[in-house]
Amino acid sequence: MVRKGREAELILKELESFSLGDLAEIKSPDRILDVETGTKREVDVSIRCSVGTHNFLTVIECRDRKPPQDVTWIEQITGKTKAIKADKIIAVSTSGFTEGAKKKAEKNNIVLRTLEEFNAAETINWLKNITVNRPSFEIINVNLSLINTKKGDNIRPPELIKIEIKAHEKILFSESSGEHISFSDIIRFANEQKQNFLFHDLKIDDKPVMKNLTIKMGDKVYIDIKNEKYYIDIIDAVLDCRIKSEIVPLQKALRYKEKDNPLMDKMDYYFPFEDKEVTFTRIMDHETGRNKFKTDINDFK
Repeated sequence: MVRKGREAELILKELESFSLGDLAEIKSPDRILDVETGTKREVDVSIRCSVGTHNFLTVIECRDRKPPQDVTWIEQITGKTKAIKADKIIAVSTSGFTEGAKKKAEKNNIVLRTLEEFNAAETINWLKNITVNRPSFEIINVNLSLINTKKGDNIRPPELIKIEIKAHEKILFSESSGEHISFSDIIRFANEQKQNFLFHDLKIDDKPVMKNLTIKMGDKVYIDIKNEKYYIDIIDAVLDCRIKSEIVPLQKALRYKEKDNPLMDKMDYYFPFEDKEVTFTRIMDHETGRNKFKTDINDFK
C-alpha cells in the first residue's frame, strides 16, 4: 500500500524533471547524510545540479494534508535541511500555509509552494477536452499452430487447429514473463515490432480495413485446452483495423505554484480502453510555455 502523501511526491518529481530535464539529477525519495549525527535522513525529493565547480542541492519536502501547514512543520524542515547542508529548501503543501508558517519560512529562506486542484476547464476553455486518435482492431479469425507437450508424451509435430478466441481475456501464459497475457497483448506487441503494420496506412475515422498478421512466437507461451498444455508456435490472425477519433473530457487538474505565480499545471484525462483505464497527462510549464503529453499505454503514443 502506498503511504499517504507519496502520490504528491511523485507528481512533484515528475514536474521538476520536466522543468529541468537533463540539467539536474532528481530523486524521490532520497537519503542524505546528516553532518551532525552521521546518519542518513530521508527527504521527499532531492535535486542536484552543478554550476561551474559548485554542486547545488535543493530539497523539496511535501505535505498532503487538509489543514494549512503551520510553524511546527517549517521548524522541522529547517532543522533537517540545515543538518544535510541543502543549498535551497522548498516546502510544498496541498492545502496552503498559515500566516505564522509563511513568516517563519521567510526568516529561514524556505521557498513555499502549493500543489492544488483547480478548475482548468473554466480557466482555459480549450483544456476541457482532448481528441485522441484511437487505433483498434477486432479479431475476425485466428488459426494457431500448436505443440502439445503433455507430460510423458513426446512432442508431436505442430498441428493447425481453430479455437474460439476471446481477444482481451488473459487466457495465455508467458513463461518468460511469468504473467498471463491475452491475444490482444501479443498482437499489439507484434504490431510494434512490425513498425505499426496494422495502422500506418489507415485514415482517421475511415471504415475498418481487413489485414492478415502472422506471428512466429519466440517466447514460450502456452494455452490450456481441455486440461492439456499447448505451446503456441505460430499465430495467423485476420483483423479488422481502424483508427477512430475520440473526445476525452478533463477529469483532474493540479496547479503547482509559488505564491500567486503558477509554475506548472498537470492535467489528467481518463479513457476506458479494453479492460483497463488509460490515463492521458498534459504538463504545461508556465515559465517556458513548453507542453508535454504522455499516456500509460503504447497504443496511444
